[in-house]
Amino acid sequence: MASVPEILLRFEQSAYRFDPSILVWPGLIMAAAGLLLWLAGLKMAKVCAVIVGAVAGAAIGYAFAPTARLAGMFFGATVAAVGAFIFEKLIIIFLGSLIIGVLVFAVLISGHLDKMDMSAFPVAGHDTDKLGQSQSFTLLGEIVNFLWSDMSRIFDGVNKILLVPPVVLVILLWIVGFIISRFVSALACSTVGATLIFAGMIFLLLYKGSGPLSYIYQRSWFFLLVFAAMAIGGTIIQLMLCDSGHHAKVEPVAMTEKKQEKR
Repeated sequence: MASVPEILLRFEQSAYRFDPSILVWPGLIMAAAGLLLWLAGLKMAKVCAVIVGAVAGAAIGYAFAPTARLAGMFFGATVAAVGAFIFEKLIIIFLGSLIIGVLVFAVLISGHLDKMDMSAFPVAGHDTDKLGQSQSFTLLGEIVNFLWSDMSRIFDGVNKILLVPPVVLVILLWIVGFIISRFVSALACSTVGATLIFAGMIFLLLYKGSGPLSYIYQRSWFFLLVFAAMAIGGTIIQLMLCDSGHHAKVEPVAMTEKKQEKR
């Protein structure tokens, strides 16, 4: 069994050896997409939804296609991007509420993560040389499979009552999203954007060997407050700067009435 810091340290030590393309390009893409979604999600909801949907679909395809990773990523990204293009508001609200629910659930079960069996953690040799791209993908896939199977085992032993708060929260945010869609859409865009910014920066810092996961864990409450501040701040910025569809339609009508009065 292992503590949470040991799990993070093991992953960081493995990530230091990844090929740069595994960390740098995904990190830059996630950070850029997150910044766009965080500050202009309401203005560019469809574009942002497609980008986020493609990233999420690629991750799901990667996780559920162990024998054909690249094909699974491409298929998952394509299907998710098409779905996000058609149902952009539903996708953004769902992802935003889901992320908040996952964060709440992660806090509730954090005390059970020390039950992970680190003796089975994948290791690629004992040297310090950088891995090639194919070796990096292989090791990353093995780590994902390990985390998936071990977390599934831990989840089976967790009291299922812990699922109630995050599930209720996700459902409430989903329902409220249809009542005050503009505010919830802005909050969802800001939350998803902040998550992507954090993920992108973690990828880039892993490439630099800075140990970001261990650092964040040691100051978890501080970074939770930073994340909350980013989500709220991004929501306020979007509501202030992104014009609603209602305002866009009122102005032409007013201008038309003035023209008729002059005649």
